[in-house]
Amino acid sequence: MHVFLVALSSVLLAAQVRSQDHTTCSGTQMDWYTGVVGETPCRTYERLRQICNAEYQVGPLNASLPPDFCTDQRSDCCCNTIAFSLSMLCLNCQQPIGSGSGYDAPAGTLQKYLNASFDGTHSSESHCYAPISKNFSSNVQTAVCNENIKVLDDLYPILHSDGSWFYVNTRDTVHEATVVEANNSFTKCNNVRISTPLNNTTNPSAQTSSPPSGTNASMRVNAIAIAGIVVGAVGILAATVVAGWILWRRRRSPNAKNSGPPLDLLQPPGMIQNDMSPFLRFQGAIAPRKGQNLSVSSSSSTATPAAELSRTETLPPPAYGQEGWAGGKPPV
Repeated sequence: MHVFLVALSSVLLAAQVRSQDHTTCSGTQMDWYTGVVGETPCRTYERLRQICNAEYQVGPLNASLPPDFCTDQRSDCCCNTIAFSLSMLCLNCQQPIGSGSGYDAPAGTLQKYLNASFDGTHSSESHCYAPISKNFSSNVQTAVCNENIKVLDDLYPILHSDGSWFYVNTRDTVHEATVVEANNSFTKCNNVRISTPLNNTTNPSAQTSSPPSGTNASMRVNAIAIAGIVVGAVGILAATVVAGWILWRRRRSPNAKNSGPPLDLLQPPGMIQNDMSPFLRFQGAIAPRKGQNLSVSSSSSTATPAAELSRTETLPPPAYGQEGWAGGKPPV
């Protein structure tokens, strides 16, 4: 039982860790991005960083800015403005901004993200080099396409010389370009198309409510999975308790004696259990044994003749090699 409880605790802990996925959005504020790309900006950002650092995972980003830092030794994936824009979009995904203006980055935030000095020159702590790039290196771009990572075309040219960034400006730029480009926002990779075409009349800034996004659906799936794990674990525990109780009852109860049916039920019809010859069959009257006298009750009005009784007697066959008994009676 103790081992089972330990296993149950491990399962619940794993489910809790799974439910703390920081790539999901806190609300519907990023539906405009998820509807086009097919995943949250946090998930896109995490997949991009994992090209250069397989162990990278998005955690709770810093609202004090910059939200994250490009500190990977193989820094080609994050030493660019594209990764910085994705990190800012991820911050707005994690924060409950609703339909507001979201989180903007003041001047100098990009340089802090790149872990470089404000003027963009190389420093002893930085893995990025000036000038700041607005594109991926050729190797990273090839990997992005091979991994089918959907990076919006309009995230490439976004760069303010002072290192600032603005949420509403980025959102509206992406939406306008998606409509103008006929829902083809991923021209850097030939094998990538838009996930959900946008309606030309839709304005993301005017939306006050929207149907559940893929992010919220993912959160519901996680909740359902956790509930299923808990219910299954409780069911297994209940079954174990019931099985143990049944086993305990069987061990305490006395051993049942094997008993067959009554002997009289094993006799053929018409037979009476006694020690007479097996060649004798009773048909309503009892034949006397040899040398036994029959007595007739005085209360009987008539006695049964001996000849009548002898009719019910069945004699055994003669022995092998002997002739039949004369008169049907054995020799005396």
